[in-house]
Amino acid sequence: MEHQLYFLNIFPVVDLGGATTFSYFRDDINAEDDIQTGVMSEPLPVSELGKLSTIDISTISRKSGDTYQFGYAFEYSEAKLKENGFVDEIARAYDRIAYGMSRTINRDIFNFMDENAGATPIDLNDGVWDTSAQINDDIIDMKYTFEDVEGWDYTLTDAFVNTNQFRAMNKFYSALEGSFTPNDCEGVAFTNTKTTIDNGTLYGIDRQIKPITIYKNVNPKHSTMEGGLINVSTSVEDRYPFTSRIEVWAEMGLACKHPKAILKQTGLTE
Repeated sequence: MEHQLYFLNIFPVVDLGGATTFSYFRDDINAEDDIQTGVMSEPLPVSELGKLSTIDISTISRKSGDTYQFGYAFEYSEAKLKENGFVDEIARAYDRIAYGMSRTINRDIFNFMDENAGATPIDLNDGVWDTSAQINDDIIDMKYTFEDVEGWDYTLTDAFVNTNQFRAMNKFYSALEGSFTPNDCEGVAFTNTKTTIDNGTLYGIDRQIKPITIYKNVNPKHSTMEGGLINVSTSVEDRYPFTSRIEVWAEMGLACKHPKAILKQTGLTE
């Protein structure tokens, strides 16, 4: 599943150790807001006989969430395993499970980003990316709008687009520069999500801030998987026809801690 999970090693993963609820803190008010509202003062000059002023800041929002579960199971008998070609069917089943689990995890995270995106989208220079000579201008404007908000030290490091927009970028940069480098388009790395994201939508994040945290439960008593996002359990009945049962499931929850570090941009047409 690793190559199919777009957010692997981007967002932190926290093991809940069996708990089904979690609490987290969400940063909705920036330092500039606190200064402008008078909650927080600017640093004062300090003399040799003076002392540093005490800082006051607004209360950070405490949120809570619940985990949810999803997964697959399949069975086969010992006799079935002996049939010619059945090993290929088992391999195919595992491939399908990997695809289905990855698809759900990716979609859930993108849907969560959609709900929580707090960065300001731009007015596109030209939304028709397949013929536009302003794709690069759009990326630059997204980048600086994302980064120029006072009080937030955020950088647009990664963007995720539908395959149509990714293909348009490929054509644009190949025609302009002779090659396309998706991991560095004006300092932003682009990922082709195939059809996971709706056509015409872009999601951007600051991977240094890690705006989303993934909470998981991997049950060591019942899972043969260690260190991953999913549980895998295998069992064999001790009576005829000695049926093997494989269960693959995930228990996870999502938390958005920095909504301003998530961008949702729409209007990129093919």
